[in-house]
Amino acid sequence: MSNLLMRMQYAKIEDEDLEEKRHQRARYLIYKALEEADSLTRKSSLSYNKFYKPRAKVYVRLRKVRFIFIRARRRACLSVMKQFSYVKRVLSGKKALV
Repeated sequence: MSNLLMRMQYAKIEDEDLEEKRHQRARYLIYKALEEADSLTRKSSLSYNKFYKPRAKVYVRLRKVRFIFIRARRRACLSVMKQFSYVKRVLSGKKALV
């Protein structure tokens, strides 16, 4: 019986003073806040990878297509201008270059 009482004495924790309890509670709350902030940054980086990276790739592709169209339009304008200059030379009576 005395053995049982001895075990219970060790299991019982002394009462901590109020200052120590507040300090532990504050440390726990700070730890939880930091942990939550860390999980939010992980989630935001995952959402960045899911949403913005493909969006950036699409933007690069659209930009390339836009430049292709600009070059094609420039070539078309130059060929039309050459044709106009050819017709102008023919109508003005100068020799036409073939």
